[in-house]
Amino acid sequence: MIQKQLLLCSTLFLTTLIPFNIFCMRGRGDYGRSPLYKAAWIGNIQEVMRLLENDPKPDKRDGDKNTPLHLAINAGYKPIAELLLEYGANKDAQNADGNTPLHSAARWNRDSIATLLLEADADYKRQNRLNERPLDVAKEFGHEEVVTLLDDEAEQIDEPMEGSTMIFPHHSEEATAIRMMLERAAREEAIATQS
Repeated sequence: MIQKQLLLCSTLFLTTLIPFNIFCMRGRGDYGRSPLYKAAWIGNIQEVMRLLENDPKPDKRDGDKNTPLHLAINAGYKPIAELLLEYGANKDAQNADGNTPLHSAARWNRDSIATLLLEADADYKRQNRLNERPLDVAKEFGHEEVVTLLDDEAEQIDEPMEGSTMIFPHHSEEATAIRMMLERAAREEAIATQS
């Protein structure tokens, strides 16, 4: 009796998954998923390499404007992400939601891939359609490793280099002079409007 129940449960589970897999990875004609996209999604590095050698265009997109790099990151395939970047994949490509590969790494807690993207100079400040940066996404999903990584990146880049002098316009003499001229012009315009 228990064996029949287990068989029934596993059959039900598999029949639930099969349509999902067919929907996700149907032929080239539906939803724009190329063979490269599919190979990146399932982690087939040999097929990814073969496809890139024959047609080195790593940024083909699906109907949601995801690139193979987005999918490799979502699935956690760092070697494929590295290979796509070597072939010139756009590290800052935005999908239909405005998410970049770094947003994907933040969403799925892929800290080693986030490191790879940052080393490739991915834009850690780029916002998606919800005005979220990758850091915001990592915080939202509670991925502390990625949060720490992105915070460290912001501190390294946003801090002045040792021995350099940062000029902040709101503190400089020129900025004070400009501010005074603008205030004077605004006062004169207000007086002229009242007359």
